[in-house]
Amino acid sequence: MNLYGISQDVEYIDYVDAMREAEEKNSADKNKVLNELKKVISVHKFDELQEFLKDDGKETFNYKIVDESKIFGSKQTEPYWFKHIFISQSVGYLGDDYSGTIFIPISKDKFFKFEYVC
Repeated sequence: MNLYGISQDVEYIDYVDAMREAEEKNSADKNKVLNELKKVISVHKFDELQEFLKDDGKETFNYKIVDESKIFGSKQTEPYWFKHIFISQSVGYLGDDYSGTIFIPISKDKFFKFEYVC
């Protein structure tokens, strides 16, 4: 299984088609959540967030807005354009890759959640 839950055992053409569909859905889902975020955070914070999402060659996915009760991970005071974030991260077997979940506060009790792999 890959990042999108698609088995690589299917015929190659089917696999490519399934990947394309999954990537299109992921992109549409991302855009929907990003449009919601535009309504609740400042333009400056939104611009910084978009740069953060593009930074470091990471693949981001599973964008959601969640309640405070859904967060987990360690509290960190970076990036500086938000007071803090919560991050849960794992390092891969060889130590040169990592993945995790980040929660960024967008209101008193709501957080922008996304997952990433590098």
